Amino acid sequence: MSGGLSKAIDLSKRALRRLAGSASILTLISLFGFSYLVEKTQPLNLLFCTGLTTIRQNNMVGKLPKIISSSENPQVLMLGTSLSLYPMAHLDDVMKEGKTRWDSTYVRYQICPYSRANYLEKELSEKLDRKIKAVNASVVAAVVSDQYLILEKYLKSGKKPELVLLFMAPRDLCANNKSQIGKSPTFEILSDMQNFDDLLATKPDFASLTEFAISKVWTYAAARNDYKSIFAQAASRLTGHPVDLYTAKQQINKGEKGEKPANIFEVDKYWEAEAVYQQPRNELKQLNDYREIYTTFSEEQFQNQKTFLEKLFKLAQDNDVPVCVVNMPLTRQNYDLMQKGKYDLKRFEDTVQEVASRYQVPIVEPGKTNGYDLDDFEDCAHLNLKGGTKLFSAVADAICSNQRIAARLTGSGVMVGAGSVPATR
Repeated sequence: MSGGLSKAIDLSKRALRRLAGSASILTLISLFGFSYLVEKTQPLNLLFCTGLTTIRQNNMVGKLPKIISSSENPQVLMLGTSLSLYPMAHLDDVMKEGKTRWDSTYVRYQICPYSRANYLEKELSEKLDRKIKAVNASVVAAVVSDQYLILEKYLKSGKKPELVLLFMAPRDLCANNKSQIGKSPTFEILSDMQNFDDLLATKPDFASLTEFAISKVWTYAAARNDYKSIFAQAASRLTGHPVDLYTAKQQINKGEKGEKPANIFEVDKYWEAEAVYQQPRNELKQLNDYREIYTTFSEEQFQNQKTFLEKLFKLAQDNDVPVCVVNMPLTRQNYDLMQKGKYDLKRFEDTVQEVASRYQVPIVEPGKTNGYDLDDFEDCAHLNLKGGTKLFSAVADAICSNQRIAARLTGSGVMVGAGSVPATR
């Protein structure tokens, strides 16, 4: 017995020595070790400030592939814009660190790529007496068509949330000063993101299947085109030669306008930026941005986004996923910029109500009962800590008071600790 065991151990040792001496095995181990290091450090993300990186390192949308491909399957999926992203990130900061930053550098590099929702998780977990997890897929400057694509890709990945929270504001249906549908940063980064079912639907050849498989296990293989692009852009800046004819034409146009070409050493002063921990006085920043959005209203864009809102609700319904719309409060100065009789607050609210009612989607309107004023905002649209606390507490109360949604989140429909119910439609 003992002799047989010793012989087995000896054979195992010989096999391990042969493997250790195999160049092929050592190469594979090195490649996977390198891949793991790249995956953990994300070196390309560190170069975002140079302006050389691709869309996959874009701070606004770079988080989306990670959210969709993650092995986690949280109960709550947040969809929205910076209006839902900023206050959540600030509240989570205070929960974790006891403070938060308000400088634009911090917003760009820390808040824009943020994907947690710890404060909302805490509110829901306490009120429902069950551990609730949430993911924040809110994207700065997104519109409804972007949010539809995020949900579509999210569901195709095999995930199935118990609730989708769709945070909306009037600009989401009319922001025609942004990229056209199908050309937005969200569409650009998610359009090439395929799961295995998507790939099979294209009837791929063997080479495509092999490349897909390798990209799933080797980080560099998935990102090699990004590295090529960075080196090409860097070489272009150093030599002064454009990378393609389109870029050459852009540079000519900039030269005619008197603009200087970019220099490879001109980067954002991220590390030199001064941290601002005291919330600045509200000076109603971004009013001009919203004025442009409202005054350049396009009926065609509005109807397109309304169609995507209906598609989003239908997609959720077909997959048996409840949706709850949250109409975000804005400052009075923001609402005053809207065009009465053409596109005003009433038309926005009536449109959302019209589409939501066809799919039995509840609408939470915290601004109708909580009374938000200028002290609740950091600018003309984004809620500060005070306003964010009121908003997410109201949202949690509304979720707990909705028996259908509470039943999905708790498995029983029992409402624990539900407070006053915000205005809903």
